[in-house]
Amino acid sequence: MTRASSLAVAFGAALALGACAGEGGQLATSPEAPAFQAAGVGPACNLTDLRKATSALFGNRDPANDIAKKFTSKNQNTPAATTFAYQLFGAIETKRGSSWAGSDAAKGAELTLQVIACSLVDYTDENLEGTNTDNARAAFTAALDAGPGTYAVVSGSETSITSKNAAAGLGAPVGGFGLWLGGQTLIIGYSIAPVNFTSEDDAGVFYEWSMVRPAGSGALNGLATISYCVGNGFDDDALRVQHLPSGNGGTILPVPAQTATIPIALCDPLASLQPDAAESFASRMLEGLLDVIRPDPLFAGTLLKGPVSGTLGDFSPTAVVDPGNTEMSFAVQPTGGTTNTSLPLQVLVTGAGGTPWEGVEVAITAAENNGTTLNPCGTTAVTNGDGLAIFPNFQINKPGVVHLTAHTVSTDDDLETYPADSVVSADFVVTGAGNEACQE
Repeated sequence: MTRASSLAVAFGAALALGACAGEGGQLATSPEAPAFQAAGVGPACNLTDLRKATSALFGNRDPANDIAKKFTSKNQNTPAATTFAYQLFGAIETKRGSSWAGSDAAKGAELTLQVIACSLVDYTDENLEGTNTDNARAAFTAALDAGPGTYAVVSGSETSITSKNAAAGLGAPVGGFGLWLGGQTLIIGYSIAPVNFTSEDDAGVFYEWSMVRPAGSGALNGLATISYCVGNGFDDDALRVQHLPSGNGGTILPVPAQTATIPIALCDPLASLQPDAAESFASRMLEGLLDVIRPDPLFAGTLLKGPVSGTLGDFSPTAVVDPGNTEMSFAVQPTGGTTNTSLPLQVLVTGAGGTPWEGVEVAITAAENNGTTLNPCGTTAVTNGDGLAIFPNFQINKPGVVHLTAHTVSTDDDLETYPADSVVSADFVVTGAGNEACQE
């Protein structure tokens, strides 16, 4: 999954991964490149380092140490070890919800890396895997921050998760998180830098979702709902979520039909992406290096009606944007043809900044040059991830010189706060003789 910008941030205080595999290695004392597994899939497992990282976060008497001891030279990087991995991830999540200290984010990130090195798991974010240990360390540290980060072990029975400060949320696709998992999975989320992310006006919320799944998990299926709270001063009804940076296939996501999996209480007066005074050192370091933008505190019930939401099918980066209005153009329009024969037709819909807008309903009307209204076939379509409304069955029922008008549908929930828009095609000539059956 391509990121808006690389998290090439090395935390100077973070521990370097051990260079030797096995149970007798020692922590590296300088930022040497760690030893890697075969084919460069990730750092080599070092059981001693894993146990040291566990006691560094939890202390020597916590039950988490017993889980760490279940990793052995015989089961490392096997499905058996992966079971213990999610138990340790869950222990980190539990501690973060109860007794989290300022330095624990960096310690938890280091333990997460050590566990992954000894397990059989895959990242969904290619910028965190393999030799990208600095990126992964920074991402896990941000995810474990006391404020905007998300670090959660989920199973198929769960329906939603939220960030620590309840300002970002992820709802499972219809059917549950089981569609996105191979058993349990670790989902992380964190604020990212907005550099060159969008050409639309933005609301200052830039967020990354990704996960660590058991190796061999199936493809992600179904759309999930993501929701964000924004600061005061924005019209929540006008805001949308953009998926991927503008220069890398960015798309304005459709408003979900329902967001029951994301509680409306997500946007409460205390929720904010603004870090508090207890912000961890690692988080402050990340913010300074990445220039992370976070909005002002919220005032729910007066300026906001609920979270800004969108639906997506993977964990690529997202941002909250204000498209301003729809811009329409004919990407492909008929240049001539015969009656009752399918004519190629595509309409592009974007935001004011040119970002393709998915999920917008478009309808086509047709008329002759003398003003006579025609009755074409196959006249409605919804824009895809490229912002294109494709009309595979569009037909004209009468010969003549014709022009088309494409317009947004006023009853489309995704555009209820936006004015209707339309665009007129160039004239083209339709002759008689076609006899295809009309397919709406």
